Amino acid sequence: MHGNVTDPPVMPSPALIVTLIASALAGCASLSHYAGMESRDIKALSPKDVEGLMAGRGMSMALAQR
Repeated sequence: MHGNVTDPPVMPSPALIVTLIASALAGCASLSHYAGMESRDIKALSPKDVEGLMAGRGMSMALAQR
């Protein structure tokens, strides 16, 4: 008998859910306006500033310890 109120609801499998989420995220990544810009130069920083950041020196903007 179809539509019996005692039948448990049908739940999608966890593998199906993961596959759908991964597919959706992969599709969004290619539509990003920022795709491919991760290697772009930072125009607001001087070459010396970039060199210091890449060397791990920071920008000395933290508050001094008391």
